[in-house]
Amino acid sequence: VINVDSFVRVVLEASVEPVDTLPPGTLYCFNVKGTGFLWHQVRCMASVLLMVGRHEEPPTVVATLLDIVRCPGKPSYAPASEQPLVLYDCGFEPPLQFVAQARPLANAWAAYQRMWAAAAHTFVLSTLFLGALDALPVVHTLSGAERKPGGPAAEVVPLLESRTRTHKENLARKER
Repeated sequence: VINVDSFVRVVLEASVEPVDTLPPGTLYCFNVKGTGFLWHQVRCMASVLLMVGRHEEPPTVVATLLDIVRCPGKPSYAPASEQPLVLYDCGFEPPLQFVAQARPLANAWAAYQRMWAAAAHTFVLSTLFLGALDALPVVHTLSGAERKPGGPAAEVVPLLESRTRTHKENLARKER
């Protein structure tokens, strides 16, 4: 059962900032603050920003998508992966007070240290492998096409030319 009365949400702040603990241009953080969010809303926002960042869409597409007269439904595109998204603050008033017990806190700390070590290992290996791949000569296929970084280019349909679904169509789809 869908209990959403309104699909209007208020975004109070949004920013894209480089993560300064890594080399410049390596990783960015999308921070968004609002009064509430719809299902997959932040993932969809991140997906559009990624398309703009990859030059698959012009930056003006953001303003166009926010104009519900020009774009009354959501274009057809996949939301960004949930894996790197982190909810780190809910901003409840008055603020919630969390109290940690020593053993569970130590266990959580140890678990995150293991995760960090595994991620650092993967990062170093990936960097080495990417460097080795970049050093390889250009490979020609039978058709004579050159290898392109990132693999073959997929056909990209601009967002504003893709099929859109209205909120009612999305609700009907979820209810099935």
